[in-house]
Amino acid sequence: MHNVFRVGMLVLLGASACGEDSSTGPSSPFELEGRVLDDLTGAGVESAAVTFSSDALDQAQTTTDPSGHYTLDVRVREGVQFGIVSAKRDGYEPGPAHTVYFDGSTHVIDLRLRSKSKTK
Repeated sequence: MHNVFRVGMLVLLGASACGEDSSTGPSSPFELEGRVLDDLTGAGVESAAVTFSSDALDQAQTTTDPSGHYTLDVRVREGVQFGIVSAKRDGYEPGPAHTVYFDGSTHVIDLRLRSKSKTK
């Protein structure tokens, strides 16, 4: 009896997880691009992780090139109006998240990171 219950729960959990997959159903492509910059020097931050997420669990991630530039291809489910983009890198404080509104196809967003203090 307990095994039947467990199998049933696994089937239900698997079915609900499939409903969360952004690859099913209609979606729209968008491109985010910009640079991740050191807040104090203005220099590009190499190898910073740039992450996008929406409230509908659409996600994308990339890293910056040597000049701090990034390009991020994002697919969001139909009806999603906005999402959040942020950057982080070892040696830097987590940067502020920026809201992206999908009112066009390309968005240029520069992100800033502040170097962690060497002395405490």
